[in-house]
Amino acid sequence: LEGWNLISVVSHPVSVDDIIDTDGIIVDGTVFGFSGGYYEPTIIEPGKGYWIRCFNNGEITIPDIEETDTTPPSVSIQSPVSGQTVHELVTIEVSAQDNVGIDRVEFIIDDSLMFTDTELPYQYDWYTSQYQDGSEHIIRVTVWDTSENYTMSQPILVTVNNVGYYPQVSEINPI
Repeated sequence: LEGWNLISVVSHPVSVDDIIDTDGIIVDGTVFGFSGGYYEPTIIEPGKGYWIRCFNNGEITIPDIEETDTTPPSVSIQSPVSGQTVHELVTIEVSAQDNVGIDRVEFIIDDSLMFTDTELPYQYDWYTSQYQDGSEHIIRVTVWDTSENYTMSQPILVTVNNVGYYPQVSEINPI
């Protein structure tokens, strides 16, 4: 209708730029929200009312279809590198990016989930002293975005060698 009209959305936020004005009736710059004073929103939030001014009768449409994120995140293991010999405490460092947001990074060693990280920096401190010297281990990570898309990293192969890095049983004397 011509004049000021109250609008809202029900299910999810909608960008003001996504309002469909096929009849060309919206007066530019006249979408306002109110929160202690009038403001020009960029997003129309569910459950809140907004004023919009039209200079003629016609129809506007606020889309009710939420865009689905289908873009998987990217991930790479920064450290250690494949082929490296590791000992004692090894910090596995991961780089992960996504177009919307990262939910979690899962650290997997020899097909066992060891740790899940939800905050930057994405890393896991792996204690290798319980592994046999000379043993090889496959490290990989799976990164999940906030839309449950995921990507598995390329696996890396490392060799554990703690000899000389911690006291040997023969070197420990009772006190």
